[in-house]
Amino acid sequence: MFLKRFCVSFGLVIACATTRVFAEEAPAPPLPSGAAAADAVGVKAKKKRRKKKAAAEPRQKRARLPAIHQRVGRRWMFLSPVTAHAGLGYARDWFLRDSEGAFAVLGGTITPGMRYSRGRFVVSAPLGVEHREAWGTPLRQLDAGAGFVASLRIDDAWAVAADGGAAWRGRPAWPDMYQPLLDDVGAPRGLRGTDRFGRTTGRAGLEGTWSSDPLRLSLRAELERRETPIDPAWDAALNPTHLVPGDLDRWGLALGARGMAARDILRYRATLRFDDLTHPLEDARDARTGRTHGGPGGAPPNPPLHERRWGLEAEVSARSAALATRFLLRGGVEHNDDVFDDYLTWIRWHAGAGATVKPWRTLALSLDYDLRAREYTTAGYAEGLGHPPLDWGDVRGDLEHRVRAEVAYPMRRRSLTPYLSARWLRSQTNFPDYAPYVYPAGAAYRIDWDRAALQLGAGLRAQL
Repeated sequence: MFLKRFCVSFGLVIACATTRVFAEEAPAPPLPSGAAAADAVGVKAKKKRRKKKAAAEPRQKRARLPAIHQRVGRRWMFLSPVTAHAGLGYARDWFLRDSEGAFAVLGGTITPGMRYSRGRFVVSAPLGVEHREAWGTPLRQLDAGAGFVASLRIDDAWAVAADGGAAWRGRPAWPDMYQPLLDDVGAPRGLRGTDRFGRTTGRAGLEGTWSSDPLRLSLRAELERRETPIDPAWDAALNPTHLVPGDLDRWGLALGARGMAARDILRYRATLRFDDLTHPLEDARDARTGRTHGGPGGAPPNPPLHERRWGLEAEVSARSAALATRFLLRGGVEHNDDVFDDYLTWIRWHAGAGATVKPWRTLALSLDYDLRAREYTTAGYAEGLGHPPLDWGDVRGDLEHRVRAEVAYPMRRRSLTPYLSARWLRSQTNFPDYAPYVYPAGAAYRIDWDRAALQLGAGLRAQL
């Protein structure tokens, strides 16, 4: 018995020593078959739960960094997205501005900025320029602008942003319908060129947002000041209503909401706006007659034109994965109130629809239609002394149709996008056309207020 116990004890000591010596070299002993199966089942269950949770939540795509970026320290990053576009096209305009010719467009933007802690604080200064050269028509245009944007994400729900900037648009020697060139007998034979259709705009805005997936609410306040070049023929003392500069002072508020539903299949957006507009150099008009009493003698001139504008816009889009299509519906209403005498008081209804189809890889086909109908009040233009009747209807109104189509093919990681585009505009109004020396009496204007325009283009967009 003693010998048996000694052998068992000695064997245990040898086994323990062997285990201690080779503990670092030998692999861990396998789990029993039942425990291994249970652990494998647990891992599979965890994977299934993760997949189910990921499928239930909308997939968040991580934004791709621009080509120009550099990390500065541990939390700051310098970013400078660059976009460029170039294109050629053909434009034809009927009625209001009868013209035809080819055009070329070249432009781009650069937005240098700094980002802190993955977007918690962002400040940027966008710069942009675009030039449109026209052949066959004198409708050249140059746009340039600069601004700043600063945004701060306070927490997961609240964020604030401030922005501002200035923009300039030059339209040198555009034909002016109110400055006809006359022949020897006083008949119009062309139009004089003017720079008064350009403008310089300054703006500033402040915005606060609240987000709770999938809803986002925002409140924005804006200030805007616009100045236009003064035509040399404008006489503020003797004829202040002829060639009036289009200066504008505006402040506004906008309440917005947007979100998604059904795993990003549905998206919705709505905006309620209010704008207060003052035209410091343009006099308000009397109801029905449209008189301003500007110029020497007679009654004192009316105050500057002052308008208040309300607008509601809503948009819903739906995505079909089976058809590789996103459908869009939108609508809205806008009311403009002429504070002085309602001559320019109107209501405008807006409706539109569109679709984007991707039949092959990244190829995208898009089609969009837009309808706008505006109606003035009975205080607007009316038949009377020196005023011919409206072309149709009892009150002034207009109707506008817009159709846009585009074929685009993003390539090279979607940084280059060649495209083909087409646009059609048809606008009709019952406001009487201007006829030389008939209406307005004593003026040589020849203006058809209806308009039809076609624009075809092809080009390339780049994003770096």
